[in-house]
Amino acid sequence: MLISAYFAGARLSAMMARLAIFLYTLFAMATSVPTLAISYRFTKVAELLAIKGVEPDSVIPHIFPQLPSTYFVMPVMTLILVGAYAGTLAFFLQSRRGAMTSGDEII
Repeated sequence: MLISAYFAGARLSAMMARLAIFLYTLFAMATSVPTLAISYRFTKVAELLAIKGVEPDSVIPHIFPQLPSTYFVMPVMTLILVGAYAGTLAFFLQSRRGAMTSGDEII
């Protein structure tokens, strides 16, 4: 998206810009959903290890002396993915707006 905005953003017609945004949105969703699913699973595994680690005769505390806190994993991952999407989309739209004349249609 950044490359298309930099090299061809102003030269794209409004229809092609809409198509680029649509395809980028599909790609962003196709990569975000599995990334969040994997992050969720890793979070659940870490929580399960923490629960099993307090059981008597558990070897988990010897393998993992200190498990990280998992409360911030999902909000941070979501914020990163949404921020990256919004930032690149804003860059695309701004690059089109900056290179267009006042009478042209942006999207």
